[in-house]
Amino acid sequence: MGRAASLIIRCITVLAMIAFVVVFFLTIVFPMTLSVWAEQGRELSGFWQVVANMSTFCKSYGIIILVFLMGIVVGSNIWMLIATRVKRFSLTGK
Repeated sequence: MGRAASLIIRCITVLAMIAFVVVFFLTIVFPMTLSVWAEQGRELSGFWQVVANMSTFCKSYGIIILVFLMGIVVGSNIWMLIATRVKRFSLTGK
């Protein structure tokens, strides 16, 4: 596997892990923040209303999204490991 392909796989892995953290935040942490803001009687700005709607979406489909993202992370790492071993195998001639 070339350096460019390895870099692409690493970028995919990093982006999927970032998306995993964002979905986790929107599913678990942000609803708690919303409840605290509601107790305080705080009005939500337009941006926070969009984030609250995304949080509702993630609460509904979060498990499916997280499983999909973990599949991307695991699959891309396995692909990179297999491709690296195949390259070593072909270079050593064994």
